[in-house]
Amino acid sequence: MNWGFYQTLKLLRSLVFVIGVLLLAGSIYLTVDAWPQKPVIDVKVFWFAVNFTFLIFFIFSLIKAIPYRPHLAIQTPKIKKVLSEEEKAVMVEWRSIRKKALSGDTDLMKLAIMEADKLAGEILERVGFTGETTGDKINQILSDDLGWIRSPALKANEYRNHIVHTPDFEITREGVKKAIHNYEVMLQELDVIDLAEL
Repeated sequence: MNWGFYQTLKLLRSLVFVIGVLLLAGSIYLTVDAWPQKPVIDVKVFWFAVNFTFLIFFIFSLIKAIPYRPHLAIQTPKIKKVLSEEEKAVMVEWRSIRKKALSGDTDLMKLAIMEADKLAGEILERVGFTGETTGDKINQILSDDLGWIRSPALKANEYRNHIVHTPDFEITREGVKKAIHNYEVMLQELDVIDLAEL
């Protein structure tokens, strides 16, 4: 902080004191009936003048204070994460799964969903969730931090189960995209893939 800031602060403090004294004197003068030759002033006009004075003072203070405002950044630059070899392998596998899912070929889309579910199950087991199936592992996600990903992950797993256990289940490109997205949300939250890198 430089001398200009202290000088401005001193000026503002002096102005507040002077305005306060004038307002106090004006209020006393208008409310005491015993003053001789007191001019008749409309109370509305008086308070309008008071409010106008404070508005001018506020604008003046704001203009003087603007140069001293802190310059806060709204967003901090994102630090690019350095991926481990294991994470790189997962990213490569996930890119392959995505490519199949978006291919439009029914067999490849089915394969993509099954591979995504298998990978999700392996990742969940790696971070400590156990169970016979991926669905069992997903159902163990109950913590406050991760609980919100349980519902989309279960929907993706349910879509996979329809493909595997319902022979006449007709998959759609939109359904596959949604299921893949739900798996991605879970895997990103578990910090094993980075959607920005895909």
